[in-house]
Amino acid sequence: MAVAGIGMLASCSKDAAEGGAAGPDGSKSIVLKISAPQSTRAYTPDAPYTESTDIEQIDVYFTNDNGTILQSYRLEGDNLTAIRNNGLRFTGLENVTRVYCVANSAAEILSTGSLKTDFSAALGAQQPTANQEASIFVGYDDEITPLIVDEDTSIPNYDGTPTTQVPEEDDQAYTASVTIRPIVSRIEWGKITFQHNGGVKVTESGQDYFVVWTNWNPVLTGVYQSNVYLTSNIFADADKVSDFFATPARMDKIEQGAWAADLGLDPDAILAYSDYAGSDDYDYNPLFADLDTYNATAGTAECIPFHFFVPFAANSDQGTNTNVNTADPFGGNVPHWHFQLQYESPTYTLTVYNYDAGLNDDWEQYVASGTEVSDDSALKVKADFIYPIGPGNLAYANVVRLMQKSTTTDIVYQPGKIYTANIDLAPYNISSGFDEVTNYNVIVNVSVADFETEEVTPGFN
Repeated sequence: MAVAGIGMLASCSKDAAEGGAAGPDGSKSIVLKISAPQSTRAYTPDAPYTESTDIEQIDVYFTNDNGTILQSYRLEGDNLTAIRNNGLRFTGLENVTRVYCVANSAAEILSTGSLKTDFSAALGAQQPTANQEASIFVGYDDEITPLIVDEDTSIPNYDGTPTTQVPEEDDQAYTASVTIRPIVSRIEWGKITFQHNGGVKVTESGQDYFVVWTNWNPVLTGVYQSNVYLTSNIFADADKVSDFFATPARMDKIEQGAWAADLGLDPDAILAYSDYAGSDDYDYNPLFADLDTYNATAGTAECIPFHFFVPFAANSDQGTNTNVNTADPFGGNVPHWHFQLQYESPTYTLTVYNYDAGLNDDWEQYVASGTEVSDDSALKVKADFIYPIGPGNLAYANVVRLMQKSTTTDIVYQPGKIYTANIDLAPYNISSGFDEVTNYNVIVNVSVADFETEEVTPGFN
């Protein structure tokens, strides 16, 4: 899965831009190149994003060093067609030192003010259930150099609609390079399965045991996201993100299928999927009437999606990932996901056996011929597996890390990525709260895709 990138070539001319002498008989321009990186709360399953995202409009802001907007343009329709071909030429720009580009922004284009402080994005406006074409792309260049001869006669002039205008002899142009990418990353949860019967090897006090469970049948009632930033100050020089929502410690912070109102969250931010029935605080319908039916198309026609911000520098070369702190882009604050379970009839069985390598870690072989034990260490092991019931008979499987597919390496989160994952749950994954970490964490293998790029060479002059 991926997102379509845009390339643009642009410059402004005819009215001489400041910043150095033009040729003896010519005026000066800015040439801009834009590309994209290569690389109620009742739930209705959402379709996964496709391999590319349409760019419906591009806002271009020309500013000075202070980020004050000197001129701004919204490109759509015929102008986007021109941009995808040879580009557009803009005239009448003076004192411009920076170029900012925003694609698919729902907000009205700013004609005045300071872009660095005025343009921010709330997570609630980046709905994971929204049409993919609503994805916002951003990028900017604050080093408009060097001065080159402007001799491309194929670039039309921008004056509301594309009209032909060619540079004259000795006209010159500054160059700018901008890479745009989506401001959010996305996770798409696909299949959600339960190990109703199974077993696992456990070591306690130097002794190896094998724990077998049967008839484990919890009901999935919700999926929640926490430990995320709620606002991205995209063009700020520092503090790229703010309004961090940390995972709550208290169990009363989920109310009626949503994060509690006193947490002060954006009401538009989709941070929970559930089907609250409405008779008391813990009355939930299953998230899916038939989980097997959902799983039959999960990851292809349906998914459970969430969006989250990953800090990145919008003026960096994103093709080489120099925009990301690859060691820890979050400062330790990675997203968490909480799968809410309700156990209506706790009749499942737990049995502890002496570990026997000859039984090939097969729970059915242990049931048939294993040696059951109940010493103190075995009882402690069994206690660790007892389903921890919280208020309302609710419990949680907490995903606090994601791993690269088919490896044991944690992923490094990147901006503008789509992460796809299935999850398989067992009794040892379960906690009574959302900030508890069990001895057997839920470790999920994920697939990662870029928002796909489409390289073009348009321009302004």
